[in-house]
Amino acid sequence: METLANTAAELRTKYNQTSAASSVNRALIRHLAYTGLRWSEAPALRANKVDLDKRRIRVSVAF
Repeated sequence: METLANTAAELRTKYNQTSAASSVNRALIRHLAYTGLRWSEAPALRANKVDLDKRRIRVSVAF
């Protein structure tokens, strides 16, 4: 899983530029893997639904 996350973070375009999503790829893959969140729930993630103190993430809508 770490290999996948690290590889995704290093994705480059055909012009050898850093991919626009590279900064998010690693964190997203690790988050999905460690929390059990489904791919269909990932687009519903919202910053205001994250409670770091209680270590909770609430996904109220899934696409």
